[in-house]
Amino acid sequence: MIPGAAGGMVPAEAALARLEPTIRAVVGEFRVPGYDREDLVQEARLHILANLASFDPERGRSGHQWARTLVRRRLIDIKRAQRRRLQPTLFEQIADALQRTAAREPRLIVEFGRACTPLQMETLRRLAQGLSLGEIARERGVSKQAVHRVVVRVRRKAVLSCVE
Repeated sequence: MIPGAAGGMVPAEAALARLEPTIRAVVGEFRVPGYDREDLVQEARLHILANLASFDPERGRSGHQWARTLVRRRLIDIKRAQRRRLQPTLFEQIADALQRTAAREPRLIVEFGRACTPLQMETLRRLAQGLSLGEIARERGVSKQAVHRVVVRVRRKAVLSCVE
């Protein structure tokens, strides 16, 4: 049960049924690779159900305005996550550059390994294991930005190794 008009309570299913046209209208504005419209509608419904307790009619917004905002935010999150999955990871970018170099000039890979600090090599290993920059930062007790700077330096060394 959730708060409804005139201070009454409305079952969650009834609230979801009332919001269905709003959900479908918002979903119609989005295109996400790998998802069809019904997948996105289902994601939106689940997100609304999970957040029903946060709806407060006293804040002056209608249920439709609240749902529109909630669904848009969820679909934007899905779209961003999908975009991240489609883009190569930092490690994949570095590994790709090094593989192309190794095929042409193996000695440059050895030089790259010598040019990297132990910290840079450990960061590369952790990226290869699938850890995110944030996870590596928490492990090391530093900021995510500090780990990002290490990765940028490694990428720069990899690019320079590929150019030589």
